[in-house]
Amino acid sequence: MAMLETFMALETEAMEAWRKGNPFKYWEMSHENMLYIDPGLTNPVVGQVPYHKFLGQLAGSIHYEVSEFINPALCDLGDIAILSYQYLSAVQEVDRTLDRTTLWDVTHVYARSENCWQLVHSHRSFTKQHLPDKVEVTIPIRFEELDYDETREWINLETAAMKRWRKGDPTGFFAICAEDVRYFDPFVKHRIDGLECLKKEILGRTFRTRFDVMEFIDPRVVIYGQKAAVLFYRFFSTTLHPNGSVRLRIPWNCSVIYRRSREGWKVVHTHRSYINGRQ
Repeated sequence: MAMLETFMALETEAMEAWRKGNPFKYWEMSHENMLYIDPGLTNPVVGQVPYHKFLGQLAGSIHYEVSEFINPALCDLGDIAILSYQYLSAVQEVDRTLDRTTLWDVTHVYARSENCWQLVHSHRSFTKQHLPDKVEVTIPIRFEELDYDETREWINLETAAMKRWRKGDPTGFFAICAEDVRYFDPFVKHRIDGLECLKKEILGRTFRTRFDVMEFIDPRVVIYGQKAAVLFYRFFSTTLHPNGSVRLRIPWNCSVIYRRSREGWKVVHTHRSYINGRQ
C-alpha cells in the first residue's frame, strides 16, 4: 500500500500541474526511452526529446476543471512497477466554449533507477472507446534501434494466442495470462482484475472476436532484469468479404507486460486500444 501511495503522489502532482495547463511534470520524471500512446496519436511518441516536443504542443491549451483517479492498482515486478487506473476529467477549453467529461484508461510503467522511479511507458485511451469514423493508418514508424528477433519470444506467445482468438477461441490468451492479470480493452467499462474475472468478461460477451488476417507491426520489447518484459506493438485485424476484398481493417495499439515465473513468461497486464479511437 505504501508503494502505491508513493506512485499516486507522483501522479497526483503531475496531473495537478497538467490540469492547470502544464504537462511537463510527466516529462520531468520520464526515461530517455519513453514511449507514449494516446487516442490523438496515429504513431506513438518514442524518446524523451520527442515526448517533450509533444507535450509542448499541449502546454496551456487544456485545463482540467475537475479530475479524479479511480481504482488505482500497482503491480511491483522489482525492476519495474505497473500502475494502472481510470481517470475522470472535466475539460474546459481556454476560451471556455467547450466543456466535456472524459473517462480514461491509463497504464503507466515505471522503471527503477539509482535514485528514483522513471516513467518509461504511458498508454492512455478512452474508456469504452469507438472506432474512428474513417480509419486511415499507414504502416507505422519503424523502431530502427531494435532487431525484430529480440522480440521473437514474446511475439511467438502473442501470435499463438491470437491465431486461436481470431477464430473465436480466446483460451489461448487465457493460457499465457497470470492469475493476477489486469486488463483494459475498448469494450470494458472498468479494468478487469484477475484471470477468473477476465475469463468471465471475455466468454460472457454477446459477440465472438473473429477476423481473417492479422498483422503485427513494429514490435518493441524492453527487458528489465530477469523477470520483466514490456512489449508494445501495432496490430491490424482484417475481416474479408467472400471475394477476398477488405470489409473491415481495425488498427490497434497493444501494450503487454510479461513476468517470468517458474511456468515461463506470463502476462500480468494488457492494454489494448484503437488507434485514433473516438470517445
